[in-house]
Amino acid sequence: MIKQLAINTIIGIISMMFTFNSFAADDRTSVTVKKLHKLYMYPRIESPATVVSLNDSSISAEVSSKIIEMPVAVGDIVFRDAILARLNSTDFELEKKRLRVSAKKISVRLQQARSKLKRYQKLAGGVSREKVRQAKGDVQVLEFDLQDIKVRIAQASRNIEKCTIKGPFTGLILKRLGKVGEFVSPGKPLIRVLDIEHIEVSAQVQTRDIESLKEAKELILEYRNEKYPLKLRSVVALLDERTRTQEVRLIFKDKHALPGTS
Repeated sequence: MIKQLAINTIIGIISMMFTFNSFAADDRTSVTVKKLHKLYMYPRIESPATVVSLNDSSISAEVSSKIIEMPVAVGDIVFRDAILARLNSTDFELEKKRLRVSAKKISVRLQQARSKLKRYQKLAGGVSREKVRQAKGDVQVLEFDLQDIKVRIAQASRNIEKCTIKGPFTGLILKRLGKVGEFVSPGKPLIRVLDIEHIEVSAQVQTRDIESLKEAKELILEYRNEKYPLKLRSVVALLDERTRTQEVRLIFKDKHALPGTS
């Protein structure tokens, strides 16, 4: 009897444990864990913005000459110092050669004048002071003439360099304003180039939102489902009375959108 009672008791305990576990299993509640910053709702402020280039330049001729080559086309991406156009430099090269000949002539005359002055100085009392002064003056004049010729040679060299027109920055060719065979003068625009490296975002922000913008933890330009992280550079201290907005300038943190994106 004692053994049977013990067995019945054990069976009863097992049954109770099974019943309790079954009840607990049926009464379970699902729990999902998420980070707090994903649950917190941050206020979102939107403003119209446009990607602008800091340099939209019309590259002009600096000398008068004829265009002999324009190796770029609209839509080309050109790097800094890439050749955009070539002008005929023949006249400047000839002028440089002529000046070099003149410089040699003056150098010969200057050498002779210096030798004459040395002879006069060695003779001491045998030559009048007036002749010595005249000899010194001749040397100085020829020295100035030689300096002038050297400056003009440098200018001719510079004009030859100006006949090769190079890109001032990495950019996009927007327009060809000159044509091969056309004679151009200084200031004549030849090519329009848009800087694609030095760019910013210009946004029009309501005045009441300026402080929120300054304190924002995240600034993003959104365009066609793409997101571009930004950093505030400047708030323009000018109010548009019609729209009650201020312009702000922002820069890209890493990847950037193309100029004109809005």
